[in-house]
Amino acid sequence: MKKIMITAILALSLAGCATKYGEMGLLGGVQAQQITSDTYRIIARGNGYTNSTTVKDFSLLKAAETTLSVGKRYFVVLEKQDTTGVEYNTTYNRYVGATTSAITKPAEDLTIKILPANVAGAYDAKEISKYVGDRIKPKEETPQVVEKPKT
Repeated sequence: MKKIMITAILALSLAGCATKYGEMGLLGGVQAQQITSDTYRIIARGNGYTNSTTVKDFSLLKAAETTLSVGKRYFVVLEKQDTTGVEYNTTYNRYVGATTSAITKPAEDLTIKILPANVAGAYDAKEISKYVGDRIKPKEETPQVVEKPKT
């Protein structure tokens, strides 16, 4: 009984824990690895609560941020690989028996080349940062000002 309660509490605490945009961690994330002076590998990983479109946005946004961080504006994707994985989870219930479920963990790897100038087919890092960033980055909470009652 104690094990069931602990499992239930753990499951509830993880509910709604889709991967957030940020550095790679236990629940996924994104990172850039430099390959040459102008080429990077972008690795984006989600968990079972993250959809594949979000992970694609993660990789594009990280590519844009990486491009802007070296003082450039344009990049091209040299290679794109869907590295989505599936894990199988088996649970046991004395009334139903064993139940196995598949958990899809979306993932994508990009290899990008940062360009010195715009060429046909290049991504504009500033535009991606603006439009994709607005969609997936957590919004900053505005502190609320509470007025003190006048006495």
